[in-house]
Amino acid sequence: MDAGVLCIAYRALDTLKETIPAISRTPNCVLWDNSEEPEVSAWLVANAACPVLVSPNVGFSQAVNSGIEALGRHDWYVVVNPDVLVTDGWVDRLLSLGTPPLDDFSLQCYHNTARGLPSMDHNPRCPRSQPGEQSLGVELTTVGIVGAELVTEGWGAVCGGVALPFPIEITCDFRANCNYFEVNESWLLQKTRFVERKAGPGSFNEPEPVVWTTFGLAAIRRECWEAVGGLDTNYFLYCSDTKFCLEASRLGWETWYNPVSFQHLRGESMRFATAESLKRAKQDMMRFSQEERKWVQ
Repeated sequence: MDAGVLCIAYRALDTLKETIPAISRTPNCVLWDNSEEPEVSAWLVANAACPVLVSPNVGFSQAVNSGIEALGRHDWYVVVNPDVLVTDGWVDRLLSLGTPPLDDFSLQCYHNTARGLPSMDHNPRCPRSQPGEQSLGVELTTVGIVGAELVTEGWGAVCGGVALPFPIEITCDFRANCNYFEVNESWLLQKTRFVERKAGPGSFNEPEPVVWTTFGLAAIRRECWEAVGGLDTNYFLYCSDTKFCLEASRLGWETWYNPVSFQHLRGESMRFATAESLKRAKQDMMRFSQEERKWVQ
């Protein structure tokens, strides 16, 4: 499987020391250093087993776009956060939906209307079906994006994104639940239909199409990446991955959840985020909550 691997590193040096050795040993890997911390940059350059591109903090979206450009031409681009633990052969595990590998795996068309999700019946690779029906076994389609199960102690597992039939308010008590925010109040972050599925590890144990997946760990087919044109850099940190998956769906590409598990040290990088980065992260979520209306009619 020809895949280029990109890891966007940030400031959590203790976490980087735990995760980067294994990530950087992956073939065709590049590290993009967004930390703006001389100590972090020096450690990465000295200890990573792959090239390190040191940069001002351009944000996640721009770093992914520039990093994938630096990787050159590959069949797949794999993006992984620096707080994900990997083991030998992890890319092959991600890029297989059972046996045989994904490139040879025949995937059936899928219709989401019955589940209250953004309809995929506009997919040019699939015939249109009647509302409320799945168009299974009619025509093969191409997977553009693959995500996995991210297991975090105390948080359960994130297993791909869904869209609800109605908006919900998402709030975060930054003191109680998001301890990397130094405030003592609850803020309204967004009204959204696009949320993560969270449950116990192994709760979602079959490959299946999802509306979106986090690019904290994801594989993107090169043709899909080129068709969408990369991540929207109007988003500094959050939501550009969700938007990418939705844009890809409009162009006929599907996002699939592959039930392979990776340990996720969630939130480690954000504990060291600057006030400006946190502000822009909140702006990203507010922007998406306004923009998402065009995705759900």
